[in-house]
Amino acid sequence: MKSAWIPIAFDDEENKNIWDKFYYEFNFRASIHKKDWPGIKEPNPSVTYSVSNIYGEENGEDHYDKLNKNLQDCFLVYFQALTKDNDWIFVLDWQHPTHKFYPHIHFDLVSLYNELPVPLLNEWPTPILPNGDYFIFLEPNLEFGVFGHPWEQTMCIFGQKLIDLVEKNPPLLFTKKLRVNGKSYFDVDSIVNTAIEQFTNLTKKAAQIFGLK
Repeated sequence: MKSAWIPIAFDDEENKNIWDKFYYEFNFRASIHKKDWPGIKEPNPSVTYSVSNIYGEENGEDHYDKLNKNLQDCFLVYFQALTKDNDWIFVLDWQHPTHKFYPHIHFDLVSLYNELPVPLLNEWPTPILPNGDYFIFLEPNLEFGVFGHPWEQTMCIFGQKLIDLVEKNPPLLFTKKLRVNGKSYFDVDSIVNTAIEQFTNLTKKAAQIFGLK
């Protein structure tokens, strides 16, 4: 039985072609420096979400695992909805092996661990969450995909059909949009609510300081 995750050798022509295509179409530039972010020319249509709220010990031990599993489960459903039974998605991991990922082939991570080097048993061979490197999921014709930026801690979702699926049933992690079609996104309701909350807190502190009720 074919594996759901098939590695492609570094010197394979298919690996070279998809990386060349990605560099050319998205103007990819790897950098830890903020001035070089978001790292690609974000296409139209695309939506970029912050994923920074998955990190932080103050959120509890299960916070990361819960959000990460939900993220993987959601994207597996999205990818299955957008592909046919024998279709694959290219999965690029910067300076690491590329894979062909077949979303419709069942796999469990415990048995997969015996075949491929998996960082953690509860993560895909190349995670959907950019938790240390650039992780890129690409439909072969670039009709849809995901670009994960580890330093900016963002995920850029592109392709209208994928965007529609994400917005209809978003992962728990996707609570903050940063950009739409490569341009800064301003959620007016969120800004107003934050301002009201900050004003309320300042009012309470002032009342405590001056002994007001």
